[in-house]
Amino acid sequence: MFDRGVPGDCMSEKNKGHAAGAPPSAVAVDPAAVALAFAGASREKADAFLDDQCSLIADQRHHLLEQFKHLRLITLERRLGAALLMATAVIGIAIASGFGFMIWKASQANGLVIESFSVPPDIAGRGLSGQVVAGQFLDKLTDMHSKTRSSRGGKSYTSNWGESLKVEIPETGISVSEAYRFLVELLGHETHVTGVVYRTATGIAVTARTGSGVGEPFIGAEGDLDNLLQKSAEYIYGQTQPLRYATLLRQQGKLNQSREILNKLVRSGSPVERAYAYNSLFFIQNTVHFDMTNLSILQKGLELDPGNPILNGNLAYTDLDLGRTEQSLPRFKRIILTLADDDHGGVSPENAPPLSKKNRATVASYLGDFHEAVLLQTNIVDDGGLVGSFGASSVLAAYEAGEHNITAALNTIKNPIVDSRGGEFLISLLRTQITVDIQAQDWSAADADQKLFDKLLITPNLQRRNSTPLAISAFASISANLGDLDGAEKLISPTQGDCYPCMITRAQIADMRHQYARADWWFSKATAIGPSIPMAEASWGKSYLARGKPDDAIAQFTIANKKGPHFADPLEGWGEALMAKNQSHLALAKFAEAEKYAPKWGRLHMKWGEALGYAGQPEKAKAQYALAAGLDLTPGEKVELAYLTRRGS
Repeated sequence: MFDRGVPGDCMSEKNKGHAAGAPPSAVAVDPAAVALAFAGASREKADAFLDDQCSLIADQRHHLLEQFKHLRLITLERRLGAALLMATAVIGIAIASGFGFMIWKASQANGLVIESFSVPPDIAGRGLSGQVVAGQFLDKLTDMHSKTRSSRGGKSYTSNWGESLKVEIPETGISVSEAYRFLVELLGHETHVTGVVYRTATGIAVTARTGSGVGEPFIGAEGDLDNLLQKSAEYIYGQTQPLRYATLLRQQGKLNQSREILNKLVRSGSPVERAYAYNSLFFIQNTVHFDMTNLSILQKGLELDPGNPILNGNLAYTDLDLGRTEQSLPRFKRIILTLADDDHGGVSPENAPPLSKKNRATVASYLGDFHEAVLLQTNIVDDGGLVGSFGASSVLAAYEAGEHNITAALNTIKNPIVDSRGGEFLISLLRTQITVDIQAQDWSAADADQKLFDKLLITPNLQRRNSTPLAISAFASISANLGDLDGAEKLISPTQGDCYPCMITRAQIADMRHQYARADWWFSKATAIGPSIPMAEASWGKSYLARGKPDDAIAQFTIANKKGPHFADPLEGWGEALMAKNQSHLALAKFAEAEKYAPKWGRLHMKWGEALGYAGQPEKAKAQYALAAGLDLTPGEKVELAYLTRRGS
C-alpha cells in the first residue's frame, strides 16, 4: 500500500494549497489511470505516474493562478477608471457651479465703485495720486451715507448701493478677478463714478460723474481741494441717492433744499420711492407747522404703498398726538403683521425686530399691559435703541411709570441712551419726566417741569409738540390737580371730540367740581370713541369709588378688565371696591392678580395688606405693609400706610 500524508507527496501539496487559500484545481487525477496503475504497474512505475500527474496538476494550478491575477488586475483597472471618471465629473461640476455662482454674484452686484481720479502730475507728485483722491471722495460719500438715519431697508430703494462702496484698482493681464469684473460690468448694476481734478485760470476744479452722465464742476483755490471734493460728493449723492440725500438735508435742517428734491421725486420714480418722498415731505411740514392737512400728505403716500410700515407708523403716532387712540390701534397691529413678512415691508433686517417690539409694546400699553410693554422696550434699550428713531429711553420711562414703578422710571430718565439729536432728545426726556410726575401725583414737580418745558420750546417743531391735544390734556390735568379748575377748563375746551384722553380729562375736571352727571357724560363719550381701550372705564371706576358707589365702580372695572386683562389698575380698584363692600376676603384674589402686572406698585401692596388685616391674617398684612414701605408712595399714601401699620401692631 502507498504511504499517506508523507511530507512532499502530491496529496500533501494539495492539502497545503487548500490551507493557503489557493484556488482548487479544476483537473483531478484520472480514475482509470489510477485503477490501471494499481492493477498491474510496479511501484516504481506507479510512483513515476503519480509524479507526472502531480506535475500536471501543478502546471494547471499555476496557470489558473496567473489567470486569477490577471482578472484581479483587470478589475482593479476598471475600478480606477471609474473613480477617475467620477473625480473628473465632480471637478467639472465644481467648476461649473463656481462659474455659475460667479455669474449670479456678478448679476447681484449693485455697489458704488469709485474709479481712480485723473489729477495733474504735479498734484500727484505731492502724494495726491488719482487713487488717493478717489479714496478721499469715497470717505465723504461713506460719511454722508452713514449719517442718513432711516429704518428703511436698503433693498427698498430704487437705486441702492447696498453696503458696497469701494475704490477700484485696475489690474493688468487676465485673471479670475478680471473675469469677474467683466461679468459684473456685463450683468451687474454697479454705479461707477469717475472724476477729474484739473487746473483753471484761478485755481483748480473738481468734476465727478456717474457713468456717461453730466458732471458739475466745483471751482476753488488749490488749497480748497477737500471742500471741493465734499461738494462734488454731495452732488453725486444727490444724483444717485436723491431720497437719501433729501433725508440727510432734512436732518441737517436744510428744509428748503430737501423739499425741492422731494417735490421732484413725488412727480416721478417708482410708487415706493414716491410714497417715501411723501413721508419725508410730511416730516418737513410738521417741522414748520402742524395742522390736519399734513395728514393728507401721509395718506397720499399710503395710497401708493398701503402696507408701508414706516408710513403707517408715522400716521399712527400722529393719531396718538391728536388723541385719536382708537384709530391708531389697528395701524400698529397691521405694522406688526407686515414686519413678520419675509421682506419686513421694506424695513431693514436689523431694524425689523426692534421695530416690531416697539409696536407690540405700544399695543400692550394701549391695553394697560405696561408690564409687557416694559419688557419689550427694555430689550430695545439694551440693544442700543432703534436706527432712525430716538427717545427709546423716554418711552421706557413712560411705560415704567404706567407700571407704577416710579423709581425705575426716574432712573431710566437719568441714565438714558444718548441720542445725537441734542435738543429734541432732551425735550423728549423732559416731556416723559412730566408724564412720570403725573403718574406719581407729584403735581408741583409736574408744574415746574412743564414751565421748564415751555422755555425750551424755541423751534416751531418743538412748539408744535407742546400744542398737540395729547400734550394739552396732560397740562390741563396738572392745572386741575393744582386747584386751577377754571384754567384747566380753558386749556381743554378747544380740543376735538375725537380726542380720547381729552374726554377723560374733561370728565375728571367735572368730577373735581362735583359735577357728577357732567363727569359721567364725558366718561361715556370717552368709552364710545375708545371701544377697544380700557383707560376710560378704569378712570370712571375710580370716580365711582371716590363717590362711594362701589357697585358702579365694579361694573366699570369689570369692563376695563375684559378689554385689558393685564391692566393692573382696574384689578386693584376692583379690590378696593370689594373692601368697601366689606368683602375683603374676595379682594385678596384681585390684589394677587394685579400684583402679576404691577409688582412694584406701593399702593397695591398697602391695600393688599389692609385687606389681609380685615380677613384676619395680621402677619401676612405686616409683610405687605413692609413691601409697600420700600416702594413708591404718594405723600398721602405714606400717611395712610403709617396709620395702617400702627393699627395693625
